[in-house]
Amino acid sequence: MNNEDAIGYNNLEARAANIAQNKELAHETVFDQMLADYFLQKRGEIKKSNGLLKDLESVFGKEIGNDWGNADQEKTLGELYLRQTWDKDDTPELLPYNLPALMDLDLAVNRHLTENKGGLSEEMRSIKDQDVTIPEWFEINDPRKPADVFVKETLEGIVNELFSARRNLEKHLSRRELMAYDKVLAKYLSYD
Repeated sequence: MNNEDAIGYNNLEARAANIAQNKELAHETVFDQMLADYFLQKRGEIKKSNGLLKDLESVFGKEIGNDWGNADQEKTLGELYLRQTWDKDDTPELLPYNLPALMDLDLAVNRHLTENKGGLSEEMRSIKDQDVTIPEWFEINDPRKPADVFVKETLEGIVNELFSARRNLEKHLSRRELMAYDKVLAKYLSYD
Protein backbone atom coordinates (compact mmCIF):
# COMPACT_ATOMS: atom_id res chain seq x y z
CA MET A 1 0.00 0.00 0.00
CA ASN A 2 1.23 3.44 -0.82
CA ASN A 3 0.79 6.03 1.91
CA GLU A 4 0.98 8.80 -0.66
CA ASP A 5 -2.32 7.74 -2.24
CA ALA A 6 -4.61 7.03 0.70
CA ILE A 7 -4.91 7.39 4.45
CA GLY A 8 -6.59 5.12 6.96
CA TYR A 9 -7.08 1.47 7.72
CA ASN A 10 -10.50 0.93 6.15
CA ASN A 11 -10.89 -1.96 3.66
CA LEU A 12 -7.23 -3.01 3.88
CA GLU A 13 -7.77 -6.42 2.31
CA ALA A 14 -9.73 -5.02 -0.65
CA ARG A 15 -7.18 -2.24 -1.09
CA ALA A 16 -4.29 -4.71 -1.05
CA ALA A 17 -6.06 -6.89 -3.61
CA ASN A 18 -6.66 -3.96 -5.99
CA ILE A 19 -3.86 -1.40 -5.72
CA ALA A 20 -5.24 0.67 -8.60
CA GLN A 21 -8.44 1.31 -6.61
CA ASN A 22 -6.57 2.02 -3.35
CA LYS A 23 -7.69 5.62 -3.02
CA GLU A 24 -11.34 4.97 -3.91
CA LEU A 25 -11.63 1.97 -1.56
CA ALA A 26 -9.96 3.78 1.36
CA HIS A 27 -12.23 6.81 1.32
CA GLU A 28 -15.89 5.89 1.25
CA THR A 29 -17.42 9.35 1.70
CA VAL A 30 -16.64 12.75 0.26
CA PHE A 31 -15.70 13.95 3.72
CA ASP A 32 -13.17 11.11 4.10
CA GLN A 33 -11.71 11.96 0.71
CA MET A 34 -11.45 15.68 1.52
CA LEU A 35 -9.81 14.93 4.86
CA ALA A 36 -7.40 12.49 3.24
CA ASP A 37 -6.51 15.01 0.50
CA TYR A 38 -5.73 17.58 3.18
CA PHE A 39 -3.46 15.24 5.15
CA LEU A 40 -1.84 13.86 2.01
CA GLN A 41 -1.09 17.43 0.93
CA LYS A 42 0.43 18.14 4.37
CA ARG A 43 2.47 14.95 4.13
CA GLY A 44 3.77 16.06 0.72
CA GLU A 45 4.66 19.48 2.10
CA ILE A 46 6.58 17.84 4.95
CA LYS A 47 8.48 15.69 2.46
CA LYS A 48 9.31 18.77 0.41
CA SER A 49 10.39 20.73 3.49
CA ASN A 50 12.59 17.80 4.57
CA GLY A 51 14.16 17.86 1.10
CA LEU A 52 14.66 21.60 1.41
CA LEU A 53 16.30 21.11 4.81
CA LYS A 54 18.67 18.54 3.31
CA ASP A 55 19.52 21.00 0.53
CA LEU A 56 20.16 23.72 3.11
CA GLU A 57 22.31 21.29 5.11
CA SER A 58 24.43 20.59 2.04
CA VAL A 59 24.94 24.31 1.38
CA PHE A 60 25.20 25.76 4.88
CA GLY A 61 26.21 22.68 6.87
CA LYS A 62 29.88 23.22 6.11
CA GLU A 63 29.78 26.63 7.82
CA ILE A 64 28.54 25.18 11.13
CA GLY A 65 31.83 23.54 12.02
CA ASN A 66 32.58 21.28 14.99
CA ASP A 67 33.30 23.84 17.68
CA TRP A 68 31.09 22.30 20.41
CA GLY A 69 30.35 18.90 21.85
CA ASN A 70 31.61 15.70 20.35
CA ALA A 71 33.87 16.39 17.38
CA ASP A 72 33.01 13.20 15.51
CA GLN A 73 29.26 13.81 15.74
CA GLU A 74 27.71 15.35 12.62
CA LYS A 75 26.19 18.79 13.25
CA THR A 76 22.87 19.80 11.71
CA LEU A 77 21.05 23.07 11.17
CA GLY A 78 18.35 21.88 13.55
CA GLU A 79 20.89 21.34 16.30
CA LEU A 80 22.46 24.73 15.63
CA TYR A 81 19.04 26.38 15.78
CA LEU A 82 18.28 24.56 19.03
CA ARG A 83 21.53 25.75 20.61
CA GLN A 84 20.93 29.33 19.46
CA THR A 85 17.38 29.44 20.83
CA TRP A 86 18.06 27.59 24.08
CA ASP A 87 16.95 29.55 27.18
CA LYS A 88 15.63 32.43 25.11
CA ASP A 89 12.31 34.16 25.54
CA ASP A 90 9.41 32.66 23.58
CA THR A 91 7.84 35.98 22.65
CA PRO A 92 8.25 36.65 18.95
CA GLU A 93 10.44 39.55 17.98
CA LEU A 94 10.58 40.93 14.48
CA LEU A 95 13.35 43.43 14.09
CA PRO A 96 12.80 45.95 11.28
CA TYR A 97 16.18 45.41 9.66
CA ASN A 98 15.46 41.66 9.35
CA LEU A 99 12.13 42.08 7.55
CA PRO A 100 13.42 42.20 3.93
CA ALA A 101 15.60 39.14 4.48
CA LEU A 102 12.74 37.25 6.14
CA MET A 103 10.38 38.14 3.30
CA ASP A 104 12.95 36.95 0.75
CA LEU A 105 13.39 33.71 2.71
CA ASP A 106 9.62 33.20 2.90
CA LEU A 107 9.27 33.75 -0.85
CA ALA A 108 12.15 31.38 -1.60
CA VAL A 109 10.67 28.64 0.60
CA ASN A 110 7.23 29.15 -0.98
CA ARG A 111 8.70 28.93 -4.48
CA HIS A 112 10.54 25.74 -3.55
CA LEU A 113 7.46 24.13 -1.98
CA THR A 114 5.21 25.04 -4.93
CA GLU A 115 7.89 24.21 -7.51
CA ASN A 116 8.08 27.80 -8.82
CA LYS A 117 4.33 27.98 -9.33
CA GLY A 118 2.22 30.73 -7.88
CA GLY A 119 -0.32 29.95 -5.21
CA LEU A 120 -3.27 30.69 -7.52
CA SER A 121 -4.31 28.61 -10.48
CA GLU A 122 -4.68 30.08 -13.97
CA GLU A 123 -8.44 29.91 -13.61
CA MET A 124 -8.33 31.94 -10.39
CA ARG A 125 -5.99 34.51 -11.92
CA SER A 126 -8.27 34.93 -14.94
CA ILE A 127 -11.22 36.04 -12.80
CA LYS A 128 -11.73 39.76 -13.16
CA ASP A 129 -12.26 42.01 -10.17
CA GLN A 130 -15.83 43.10 -9.67
CA ASP A 131 -17.10 46.28 -8.11
CA VAL A 132 -18.53 45.50 -4.73
CA THR A 133 -21.15 47.75 -3.23
CA ILE A 134 -21.39 47.60 0.51
CA PRO A 135 -24.91 48.22 1.81
CA GLU A 136 -25.65 50.85 4.41
CA TRP A 137 -26.60 48.07 6.83
CA PHE A 138 -26.92 44.31 6.84
CA GLU A 139 -30.07 42.37 7.64
CA ILE A 140 -28.78 40.51 10.70
CA ASN A 141 -26.92 41.80 13.76
CA ASP A 142 -25.90 45.18 12.39
CA PRO A 143 -25.94 48.14 14.79
CA ARG A 144 -26.24 50.49 11.81
CA LYS A 145 -29.74 49.20 11.02
CA PRO A 146 -32.32 52.00 11.43
CA ALA A 147 -34.35 51.81 14.65
CA ASP A 148 -37.75 51.74 12.93
CA VAL A 149 -36.71 48.77 10.76
CA PHE A 150 -35.29 46.95 13.79
CA VAL A 151 -38.46 47.51 15.84
CA LYS A 152 -40.70 46.46 12.95
CA GLU A 153 -38.72 43.23 12.34
CA THR A 154 -38.65 42.42 16.06
CA LEU A 155 -42.41 42.95 16.33
CA GLU A 156 -43.02 40.79 13.25
CA GLY A 157 -40.89 38.07 14.85
CA ILE A 158 -42.96 38.19 18.05
CA VAL A 159 -46.26 38.08 16.14
CA ASN A 160 -45.02 35.19 13.98
CA GLU A 161 -43.99 33.31 17.11
CA LEU A 162 -47.45 33.85 18.65
CA PHE A 163 -49.26 32.62 15.56
CA SER A 164 -46.98 29.60 15.20
CA ALA A 165 -47.82 28.73 18.82
CA ARG A 166 -51.51 29.13 17.95
CA ARG A 167 -51.12 26.78 14.97
CA ASN A 168 -49.63 24.18 17.32
CA LEU A 169 -52.53 24.67 19.75
CA GLU A 170 -55.10 24.14 16.97
CA LYS A 171 -54.17 20.47 16.94
CA HIS A 172 -55.12 19.95 20.59
CA LEU A 173 -57.82 22.52 21.53
CA SER A 174 -61.51 22.50 20.77
CA ARG A 175 -63.21 25.27 18.78
CA ARG A 176 -64.55 26.95 21.96
CA GLU A 177 -61.11 26.87 23.61
CA LEU A 178 -59.53 28.39 20.49
CA MET A 179 -62.08 31.21 20.51
CA ALA A 180 -61.22 31.94 24.17
CA TYR A 181 -57.51 31.88 23.29
CA ASP A 182 -58.10 34.31 20.41
CA LYS A 183 -60.02 36.71 22.69
CA VAL A 184 -57.13 36.77 25.17
CA LEU A 185 -54.65 37.20 22.33
CA ALA A 186 -56.70 40.05 20.84
CA LYS A 187 -56.74 41.80 24.23
CA TYR A 188 -52.93 41.96 24.30
CA LEU A 189 -52.38 42.53 20.60
CA SER A 190 -53.59 45.88 19.36
CA TYR A 191 -52.47 47.90 16.39
CA ASP A 192 -50.69 50.44 18.64
